[in-house]
Amino acid sequence: MRACAIGAVLIVGIAAAANAAPSQAYAAPAAQTIKELLASREFETRAGDSRLLTELRAFYQARGYEPAWTGSTEALRRANTARQVLAQAAEQGLNAADYTLPPQNESTSARTDAAFTQSVLSYAHDLRSGRLVPTDVYRDVGLPDTSFDAAPALAKAVAEGTLAQFFVQIPPPHEEYRDLVTALARYRAIAAKGGWPSIPADREVKFDGDPRLALLRQRLAAEEPGAALAGDDDLIAAVKRYQARNGLDPDGRVGRRTLEMLDIPAAERVRQIEANLERWRWMPRAFERRYIVVNVPDQSLRFVEDGKTLLTSRVIVGRPQNPSPIFRAAAIA
Repeated sequence: MRACAIGAVLIVGIAAAANAAPSQAYAAPAAQTIKELLASREFETRAGDSRLLTELRAFYQARGYEPAWTGSTEALRRANTARQVLAQAAEQGLNAADYTLPPQNESTSARTDAAFTQSVLSYAHDLRSGRLVPTDVYRDVGLPDTSFDAAPALAKAVAEGTLAQFFVQIPPPHEEYRDLVTALARYRAIAAKGGWPSIPADREVKFDGDPRLALLRQRLAAEEPGAALAGDDDLIAAVKRYQARNGLDPDGRVGRRTLEMLDIPAAERVRQIEANLERWRWMPRAFERRYIVVNVPDQSLRFVEDGKTLLTSRVIVGRPQNPSPIFRAAAIA
């Protein structure tokens, strides 16, 4: 997958969320207020917001326009569950500020309830199928549609009391995505501590008393803590592992290309991981029983059958001026 800049998506209107029915004591007047609010000019469709507005109205229509997050102890518990999840949006490579929730309040407010729902729907969409449309980023993308109608899924979770499970099931189910989430936390921690040292790249690093060897050990240890790096053999082995992880020829030599890769800041690695999390959100939720996947940055191919990798191979990929396309194709037997 190729690196990309991930921009912000404009969310126009009010923020969002949903859950089970409140008590009959306040349901009728609250429902009428929410229904009138959603039909008002304030909620007329504006550019970039038509899908979310439609889902917001569909969500409340499905539950008789009753509030989901305000007005009862049960609703406040649901709101607290959603609040905890959305506060951790950064762990998925998203921006928590994009899903601002209104303050906790026991009283029923149509605007507050609808705002809560919009934030939850926005989060569900972004995490399930991506913040960006692939064709808005690349001209050479050919991926199946991964659009997600969040309103009925959220309404069902609210009605059945399974909101926590709803949030668990939203992210891509692939192991590679989970590995990236783990890596994101690790690289953010490295960046927060100042990153790693820069190694002067005027010439190849030699393993015979080169004064930069200490910096090389520190640099490799930052991404592989606990690795044996004392002797030259250990250091060369660590260099080979680094090269293999980063799509380089694992020859153990610290030449120009390896030094360039080593000098990429930890903060840039964080942005790359965030970009690749977004790309995984564009992927189908399930792959076929037998498939071939090409990892462009790693310049590798895998043949997978029944979840097991049966073949790996090096492949030739494109260059910046002639990049490899991002696509999915099915072979006809």
